Amino acid sequence: MPNGQRATTTRSISASEIARNVKHFETCKSRSTDIPGDFKNDVSFVFDFEGKLPLCLVDKTSRFSKRLRKLAPALLRFLRKAYCETPSLFSDTVADDSLCDNILPELGTVFLAWSQLEQMRKTNEKWSEADYAANVYNVIRSPAVRESAYRTQCSVHLPQHLPRLKPTLSSLRVLKTRTLVPDGAIFVRATAVRHLSSAMNSAYCRIKAHASTAKACKGQPEYAFRYQATPCAQPQQTPCFEFASSFWEDKKPSCLSLEHAYRQNRMACTASLRHLNSLHIKAPVFGLVFADGKVKAHTDWCSEEDGNLSVFSAAYPGAETTGKPVSSEFFEWNLDKPADILSVFLLVRNLDSWTASSFRERVDEGVEALVKSVLKDKKPYVPWKCGDSTCEAKKLRTSSLSNIENTPPSSAATAISVPKRRAARAKAKN
Repeated sequence: MPNGQRATTTRSISASEIARNVKHFETCKSRSTDIPGDFKNDVSFVFDFEGKLPLCLVDKTSRFSKRLRKLAPALLRFLRKAYCETPSLFSDTVADDSLCDNILPELGTVFLAWSQLEQMRKTNEKWSEADYAANVYNVIRSPAVRESAYRTQCSVHLPQHLPRLKPTLSSLRVLKTRTLVPDGAIFVRATAVRHLSSAMNSAYCRIKAHASTAKACKGQPEYAFRYQATPCAQPQQTPCFEFASSFWEDKKPSCLSLEHAYRQNRMACTASLRHLNSLHIKAPVFGLVFADGKVKAHTDWCSEEDGNLSVFSAAYPGAETTGKPVSSEFFEWNLDKPADILSVFLLVRNLDSWTASSFRERVDEGVEALVKSVLKDKKPYVPWKCGDSTCEAKKLRTSSLSNIENTPPSSAATAISVPKRRAARAKAKN
């Protein structure tokens, strides 16, 4: 190399950069509207908001409504506005006294989030993505998750490219991207799946100890089965399985469209789907996109045909499309409307309930199928995280270390290399 010239190192593209550039994103994915029949009941359950709230809360003759009129008149007005906008949210079939008592505090937090958003709109100030998340989004999401684990800013590892695809030189820079950080995610609680990994004869230990698994996961330590067992970039201290059912992405109000956030959220959902598929778990993954007080949802799943795996996504078109041809257009909830913000709260609560029940059952069935496949049928475990040297990310310059979406699973300190010439020059000065 001629004197005076410095070797340049091309860094991998971050997840945000991939999502912003449609050409980069198309290296990865597919879009569809035809949800498989096996998942339609799951999708119907998650997006069913009809009759979820007690009618007695807004009925003028009920004692709950009379109590609200005295103690929380503003909350009562909020609920009645929601009833006027979408009466189907309320039903007299859920008029149990204990349910009304239990749900009132949760509805109170939703009302506070709506009130805060109303105040933010009135000020005409510029609000950041973090402001919306702290004052509105998380106020709705956090109390709605009771049976599962709600995680924020949890780093997710991106999957390796599919074996049938041969990356070009131009696409390698995209495919080398290792991680991204969704703003929120729902996981199955560790206690609910501890039986899969806690004992010596558990599914986790039996699969990990099998010779074919050790062979498939050989290479770098961060691609051992312990890392393959979780969609996260960093596994728990105690080796175990982790399962994610939903990912959420928050975007700045200045974002020209929700497409950027949707694409980035799909990357997280795809990572979870590839992880689930590697463990023989057949389940959809749901994504929510929040931006400027608006919310959109999509359902993602993977399908295998003739040994070729594909990942698909379908936009949620809204309940009013029932019985009509499925639309590829997103339905959008406007959190400024009481009925819509309550619907989003119910959506998150449905996701929580589904994760703790049907999704967890699918997890148990899938892991059991994987044990049978590896131990009985002698079919090797297939990793989903990249352990091939051709997929390794190049070392990052110091200026790139702030990009946490591109930090490999091992410590970021290992990615820094100081040029010898620069080090010698600094030593001479001293």
